[in-house]
Amino acid sequence: MIVSNVSYGSADVNGMAEARDIYRQYIAMRKIIGEEQSAWNTQKAALSDMLEVLRTEISQTRELISTLEDSASTADRRRAELRTELEESRRASASFNAEIASYEKRVAACCCAHRMPCSVKSPPWRPVSLKIRRRHD
Repeated sequence: MIVSNVSYGSADVNGMAEARDIYRQYIAMRKIIGEEQSAWNTQKAALSDMLEVLRTEISQTRELISTLEDSASTADRRRAELRTELEESRRASASFNAEIASYEKRVAACCCAHRMPCSVKSPPWRPVSLKIRRRHD
């Protein structure tokens, strides 16, 4: 009977040692899981902060694009207005020059009719084109 108790006791010791090993492995695994979870939470917080910064930058970029598009539209409208003014001033200048030429011919005809010395040369003050000054409203 003593021999069987000894063999039973050694089996009990082997089972306890195996249980301790399993428990140590379990503790080591829980430690690794805890460290990984902590590292993941840190990285997750950093990514969340970066995501918020990127969303803010996207929002600011969209606002800037909208402002620039409005500015470009305003510039396009102003350019069209200035082209129209330029065309109108060129037409006015051409009309004015035609009137001056007509007056010159009539004056020359009058001078010749009254036998006055007449010069057909254009006076030095005659503009080739009118420059329209910008109004300051």
